[in-house]
Amino acid sequence: MNNSFCSLCSRPLKAKLFAAPDGNDNNKLYSFYQCAGCTLVQIRPFPNKKKIDKYYSYVDADNHAKIKNQQINFLYNLPLGKIMLKKYIDLCYQQRYQLIIKLHTKGRILDIGCGEGSFLKKFTPEKWQRVGIEINKNLARSASLKLKNTIISTKPLESASLPINKLEIITMWHVLEHINNPTLVLESIKKLINPNGYLVIEVPHGNSLYRKIFRENWQMLLLPQHLFFWTGKSITRILKETGFQTVRVSYPGIISFSGSSSLANFLRSKKVNTYIATLIAILFFPLVLIINILSLKTRDNMLIIAKLKT
Repeated sequence: MNNSFCSLCSRPLKAKLFAAPDGNDNNKLYSFYQCAGCTLVQIRPFPNKKKIDKYYSYVDADNHAKIKNQQINFLYNLPLGKIMLKKYIDLCYQQRYQLIIKLHTKGRILDIGCGEGSFLKKFTPEKWQRVGIEINKNLARSASLKLKNTIISTKPLESASLPINKLEIITMWHVLEHINNPTLVLESIKKLINPNGYLVIEVPHGNSLYRKIFRENWQMLLLPQHLFFWTGKSITRILKETGFQTVRVSYPGIISFSGSSSLANFLRSKKVNTYIATLIAILFFPLVLIINILSLKTRDNMLIIAKLKT
């Protein structure tokens, strides 16, 4: 990986946005640059594979979320906090499910980065042949126990050798930003998808308003796992280069806690007590909600639906 040039269009990287410490080592700094050509936001230096792999071996997804997000940890300790978060997460899965069945009501679905299988569980085996890829073996084991008659692979897509192709739906929910060679993965997807199938991708948005405001305190950074932050221009470009046509780009996440969490991160960086910072962030949530409603194309999440080029 050449640190001086864009990973997507090879243009020299000059526009440094900010630097931020490794989430597990404050002595290690990473910088983020936005390419002046394709607008892709990308990390430098690129973390080595050995360092990245160790972040995908945690056992409990809930506990991992608490460690990575102090606001979630705080909410877990509130009365009914854990129940409310579970309901919010299930609502997100349900919204994703409703999106998919508007594209196809039955067929074969592959969820890349399927975690413990909660999203795939929404699809009944009577109508859907379900396949998941999860490189975290602990989460993959949980998914296999949760989902009977479902193929769960722990190998990366490009080497998974799945016993299925011509899929109607392939999904990547907050996965593409983790992948160090997205072109290779998208080319592998191209070989698996049905000519009438859809590729559905959701990623943190590189041109998010909160990314620009909170910079190194942006909740979506998740260093060093998040390597890229895609924009409408950059995601459309890489899809076109790998044989896809973009059907729709949208910006979901009106009810999103990222803005409040970023505010709490900023306050903690100014030495405000964690609990006070989180309480202030909660109190500011109505304002964050209004900003989310008004920010039509600068929300924290970006959703892309694509098909094979015809």
